[in-house]
Amino acid sequence: MSPEQAEGKPVDATSDVFSAGATFYEMFSGIRAFQGDSMYNILSNVIGTEPEPLRSVRPEVPKAVERIINRCLAKSPQARYPSGQELATDLDTIRKRSFSSVAGKRTIILTLVALIVVSIFAGWMYRANSRNRWTRAEALPQIRSLIEKDDIPATFDLAQTALAYTPDDHDLKQLRVQLARPVALTTSPSGAQVFYRPYNNGKVSWKLVGTTPLKDVEMSNAFVSFRIEKEGYEPLELALFSLNLRGDDIPLTVHPPVLIEGFIFDGGHVPPQQATMAETLAWFDKYLGPVTPSR
Repeated sequence: MSPEQAEGKPVDATSDVFSAGATFYEMFSGIRAFQGDSMYNILSNVIGTEPEPLRSVRPEVPKAVERIINRCLAKSPQARYPSGQELATDLDTIRKRSFSSVAGKRTIILTLVALIVVSIFAGWMYRANSRNRWTRAEALPQIRSLIEKDDIPATFDLAQTALAYTPDDHDLKQLRVQLARPVALTTSPSGAQVFYRPYNNGKVSWKLVGTTPLKDVEMSNAFVSFRIEKEGYEPLELALFSLNLRGDDIPLTVHPPVLIEGFIFDGGHVPPQQATMAETLAWFDKYLGPVTPSR
């Protein structure tokens, strides 16, 4: 936790840089940067005290590494790296340098390994920060714009995408409560795929909700079109508010019989054209059902 976060002030990517610096400090030194016998004392140290110089704890740590960690742990956000990208760049530069000046082969190896791990972590942090920035700078403004246009399905879809990137975002969680409702649906027989799209908008592709039986699946709280498909059965389309799906059972209609080469095959299945004998036999095993010679 950064000093500004401990004081309840607004935070940004530099707060994550501070947290990363505390993690790096412990990785290289074996002790925590800020210690205390209670959470209050720890937070007080985060706000008002400096950690023990890293090289006084571990003299073999390169000065460049200590410099980077000190910058991460600066009390002022403006003095830290602006984001994980700049931090990762500096770490990668150090990792590529020669460590011939570091005493001891074992120390060189341990330092290189630690820097590789730290670089990977910094890269991950940068990607996480990028997702957070996208959520805040792009996704949330677009969501608010879609709400003003009363486009609830599109709002729900974008909110779901943003939540996949930032699942702990408070604003998105609140929006999901407002926009989504759990739905339940069964079909006879089960195993049907259920799709949805905005009502009366054929330009938008169908999106998969799931396979029946559906139970407590979150859906947009809007009037939308649904499509139910199962091989061997007639596809079914209906339009309704998703909140009306409360466990209803929808019977599916078998395809009408198909007449082909003197036989009627129930279920609408037709053998593959130009099939080998083995493929034809496999097809019969899967789809045969009742077979009646036509007259």
